[in-house]
Amino acid sequence: MDENEYFGGDCATFGWKEIRTWMERQHQHQNTAFINLKEINSEHPSHAEIARQSRQFYLDLSPRFFHCKCPMLDLLVSAQTHKYLEFYCPENMFLLEGDSLQPVPVSKSERVGGASSLSLIEKGRLYSFYDVLRKWDGTPEALEGFADRPFLDYLRHRGLTQGIPYLMYSMAQLPTCHERTLVAMQRLRRYMHSFGKFERPSAFVYTGYGVSELVQALCRICAVWAGSTCCAPGAWRWST
Repeated sequence: MDENEYFGGDCATFGWKEIRTWMERQHQHQNTAFINLKEINSEHPSHAEIARQSRQFYLDLSPRFFHCKCPMLDLLVSAQTHKYLEFYCPENMFLLEGDSLQPVPVSKSERVGGASSLSLIEKGRLYSFYDVLRKWDGTPEALEGFADRPFLDYLRHRGLTQGIPYLMYSMAQLPTCHERTLVAMQRLRRYMHSFGKFERPSAFVYTGYGVSELVQALCRICAVWAGSTCCAPGAWRWST
């Protein structure tokens, strides 16, 4: 049973009209983390264009990418829920660096070849680092004493400077430059191992109709086994 009228809770997926209603409710409950839509100029031309195209897109409250090789996808397959889902690979990914958007590699060739801002020497060092990452046995001892030091220090130790750190941080999905080297290397290795699992050369996939499709798929497989799912039941007591 779900007290909400929709699947997914805080990870729900809405159309334009539904998310406006949801945000209005958040404001009514004095949830200051969300915008008061009444303060937005609804007469702005962009609003009319968004409304006109509202059936062409969905908005996730909590967008999620999945590594192509991760426990979540393995769980969906073992639970037989994957047949109720559609996954796609991102065509492009970008990282905001200063005032500009920098492309993040999404394929094997782009990991080096797509880094057009790097010199030939830097690309050679990057290839060397990928080789170290491929051969790394996963132990902290193999990181030359940098396991608990910031990842940026380890990159500098290996001569990876200029535009290379932003590539590493974006591929490892690191929130700050102070993340430990051991954590960063584990994430980078997962990123690298995720390539090639599916037909399109990408390390990530996402659900075609939003994150809440995961919940709906689980509800469908639940129904196959005679289970029931109820949204907004409005009941305080359950009796049989």
